[in-house]
Amino acid sequence: MLGFLSEITELLKFSNILIIYCLFYVLSSSIIYLWRNDSNFSLKNNVYIATQKVHVGNIPRLGGVVTYICLWGFIIVETDLVLLQTSLICILPMMFITFKEDLFYNVSYQIRLFGLTLSSFCLIFFTVTNFPEINFLPMISNVFDYKIFNIIFFTICIVVLANGSNFIDGMNGLCSFFFLGAMFSCIFLSYIQGDTENGKLMFVYALTLIPFITLNFPFGKMFLGDAGAFLYAMLIGIWVVNFFGMHSTISSWNAILIFFYPTTEVLYSFIRKIYQKKSPFYPDRKHLHLLIYDYFNKTFNAKKSNNLTTMSLIIFWLTPTLLIPLVYQNQILIIASYFFLFIIYMSIAKRLQKL
Repeated sequence: MLGFLSEITELLKFSNILIIYCLFYVLSSSIIYLWRNDSNFSLKNNVYIATQKVHVGNIPRLGGVVTYICLWGFIIVETDLVLLQTSLICILPMMFITFKEDLFYNVSYQIRLFGLTLSSFCLIFFTVTNFPEINFLPMISNVFDYKIFNIIFFTICIVVLANGSNFIDGMNGLCSFFFLGAMFSCIFLSYIQGDTENGKLMFVYALTLIPFITLNFPFGKMFLGDAGAFLYAMLIGIWVVNFFGMHSTISSWNAILIFFYPTTEVLYSFIRKIYQKKSPFYPDRKHLHLLIYDYFNKTFNAKKSNNLTTMSLIIFWLTPTLLIPLVYQNQILIIASYFFLFIIYMSIAKRLQKL
């Protein structure tokens, strides 16, 4: 594995990485400074107020915009990132809409969902040549023989993943640590297949995320915002679709383990609200990370409760990364691992709801 990482890093010039890091910190530092000191830029009349808010003060949510710019920077200095270039173009509709939301907080959920769905569809349509094999589903597996069904199905998958990732942004480090764990899982699978091209692409994603984490955890200087949560979810999601489409010898069911946490958040929230006869789009504080935060907040201040929540959820954002090297070859173990984590998730959620 270390030899594979060394091979990937040799494909990226250190000077190019340094340029991108300088770009990231210049942009981020400028935004943070202006947000704090310029009354017009900070938009104090548009203070972020939401049911799910867990941080104190008006903190910039433009981390996604900065990383999007830095990814374009990588395309300029590294000329062979063709899939990344196509993906960033496809993502533009989502970026335009969510940039306004992250800056002004006044874009309706329906419009954001439209932008996300349109960009997800474009990603699937323009970047995927071979779809993953979905086997061991009697009767259902047959419908994956039709291209139109694959396009619709995987578009929905990316939309669900992006929404789940957005749910957990706002808690210091939680969303970015999940993404980093998912990236390492993907790099490991690239190593197993000896796929340096896909490994390099995922490594580039990790390189742009790491400097953001230094601002986001534990001090909460900046958040990914809708743009960032959607951006990384879509980039990793389309990478996974393409990877398993290229490598049919490895089970595509590994994806359910990689994306366990955010997809479980969405599905559990959707089912719970339907059962409670509420709109699935109605925001509340019944998500697992918010239940844990509210529990800690009875004893600690907001910042400490925020960071404690992120570390308490390490079982969901790190465990899949640790499990995949052990179970990736065995589909039964993959599914068993998923249900093991799901039982733990449900047990904690049910327990906290009673407190």
